[in-house]
Amino acid sequence: MAAGQGPGSYAIKSDGTLWEWGLKYPDEDYRTSFVTNLVPVYLTDNCAAITASNHVLLTKTDGSPWAWGDNQSSQIGDGVSRMNCPTPVRIMEGVKLSS
Repeated sequence: MAAGQGPGSYAIKSDGTLWEWGLKYPDEDYRTSFVTNLVPVYLTDNCAAITASNHVLLTKTDGSPWAWGDNQSSQIGDGVSRMNCPTPVRIMEGVKLSS
């Protein structure tokens, strides 16, 4: 499974690992220049489904929802006020999604 529309691209390998490449902002407020991963970089494991735009939504194999990326309109949904969420965070504790 693969996703991408915003600054980066993502793929879930058959072993459930998530890989990322392309543009990435490494901090929470866009003050640091972006970095570009020219080759896929491992992000996390146990992944089932993903969708991406300027922010990313991920469902892990246990049904837990995760998000990261642009957060200017609080679309990450973790209750933290910041412009960008550079790494995956668990959202909606206690909720299980189906992929």
